[in-house]
Amino acid sequence: MIGTDAAATLDPNQPGRCVIATDTVEPVLCQVASTGESDILEIAARFSGGTAPRRPWLNALPTLVTEADLRRFTVEGVPAPGYPLGVLDEPDSQRYRVFAYAPEIDGHLLVVGGSGSGKSTLLCTIARVAERERGAQIAIELVNADVESTWDALERVSMRIESGQQTTALPRLLLLDDFDSVSARWQPDHRLAAADLLTGLLRDGPAAGVHLVVAVQRLTSAVPGLASLCPSTLLLKLSSVQDHLAAGGLSANYHASLPAGGGVWHNTCVQLLAPVPVQVQLTPLARSTPQLPDHGPLLVVSSSPARTAARLRAVLRVPVVELAGTTGPTASALISVETGQTDAPGRLVVVGDAETWQAHWTLLTRLRGQITSGQTARGRLNGGPASIVFDRCGLSDFRMVSHRRQLPPPLAPGRGRVWVLHPDGDVTRAVLPEPDGSLASG
Repeated sequence: MIGTDAAATLDPNQPGRCVIATDTVEPVLCQVASTGESDILEIAARFSGGTAPRRPWLNALPTLVTEADLRRFTVEGVPAPGYPLGVLDEPDSQRYRVFAYAPEIDGHLLVVGGSGSGKSTLLCTIARVAERERGAQIAIELVNADVESTWDALERVSMRIESGQQTTALPRLLLLDDFDSVSARWQPDHRLAAADLLTGLLRDGPAAGVHLVVAVQRLTSAVPGLASLCPSTLLLKLSSVQDHLAAGGLSANYHASLPAGGGVWHNTCVQLLAPVPVQVQLTPLARSTPQLPDHGPLLVVSSSPARTAARLRAVLRVPVVELAGTTGPTASALISVETGQTDAPGRLVVVGDAETWQAHWTLLTRLRGQITSGQTARGRLNGGPASIVFDRCGLSDFRMVSHRRQLPPPLAPGRGRVWVLHPDGDVTRAVLPEPDGSLASG
């Protein structure tokens, strides 16, 4: 180490004795002063009345951040541009700074975080702060993690942009929660179409004044290039460092013990505002799914015809024809309808599965043909044009009977939702009422 064996001659019983070598001087013997406990106590007592040295770092970010904290951390009294959402820790500047999201500056925002990381709270905070600061100057849509609501929001905003109704005169902020979870619950056709709708909004939205905040649990292939289409990314707590790295984070910024609302923004630690007990209206705005059409014949395609027929009899209190029947009153009803001579009182309701409707294609064509031709036979069918109802049917059944390639809107499972193909060709959702007269829960 020092080029000589002088160190070998040092007395091991003499603390502090050493040999020092430099580039210009030969190794020399040196004695380093040693201190004992009494020396340390004496030095501490001598400087006990002095000023404590300033620490070169701040405390860790608080786990609970309120709006009062944001006012304390505003740099030089100048508010940050955008919507204040939390506190940033800037160790290089030895300061805290308000974290604010400005859609016009930061662009679309992608929020990646696991369950309980604070994604939904952040979306509610953005909606609340944006409404408070801009009010009627901006349209805000907070969409919960629901297959129907998310699809409707994407389709509605896309149509507004295509029709020219959406402009920069009234900016729009669309907040989508748990998009990857919603996407996984869609059927493949709806998933692909929704990915196209979202990609179109991310690409064309800013020119029409539309910015999106998309929250996901992890980056998947559901929307190719989602991260690249969102100029800004906020990483919240993730379950593993691999997920953190896959979302574009650095391993040095991963902390498994992050509290809810803790994350990383542009490689800087951030703690988001704590939730406040304020009710934020979700989209769609308290509108209920309509019931079945209350007039005109109902042609029902069901995967369980007998069950659906029994339910409709109990609810509508009218005779329900089961298409699979070939004898008795059922056969007589079918014959009278096919000849266009039914004059039975009440409403015509026919139920069958997709294959049976295919076998009775003449009947379906007659009823649907009377709609488009405007024949006076409508009156004989008690109520006018017929609507086709699809109960617990897949897309293949819908397309086989309707002969349409257009995607119907997705249906939330377990809520009694059905598709209704109206006489004018429009396809909407409806709810089968329960036998007690109430709508299916959901």
